[in-house]
Amino acid sequence: MNNENTSNKKFKNQVVLNGILQEQVEKEELARSVWNTKWGFMKDFDKICIEVAATMGISENQYRKMVTKKKYYDKDEEKEFKADIKPSDPVPITSSGFVGWRCKHRNSIEKCGPLYISPRHTIDPPGVEKFPYTQIILG
Repeated sequence: MNNENTSNKKFKNQVVLNGILQEQVEKEELARSVWNTKWGFMKDFDKICIEVAATMGISENQYRKMVTKKKYYDKDEEKEFKADIKPSDPVPITSSGFVGWRCKHRNSIEKCGPLYISPRHTIDPPGVEKFPYTQIILG
């Protein structure tokens, strides 16, 4: 029972040290303060639709249908979007049954890679510089 209490205290202390909660609160406050400048026009979207529809001489419903209508593509344009997709390499026969990473193939669409470090979950503790490194040793 004593071990469980110490592990909980360690976990809580690590969360406090990492400042995860504090950083999340700061991000939410920043988003709240900037929202009106970025997205404040969306509050008046209905008024804007009515004004634009009146200038075009159509009803508001017709204008909304015209704006939200899906884009139509000609059959000639569809030919331009075709991608050349090559088949995968054959699976090699191995004694252990382990084949390897499929993301290493030439047609890979993986963006982050296996060593991706998330900015959300890998946060420096408070008091540590953001970029304390001046040199990187490769090799």
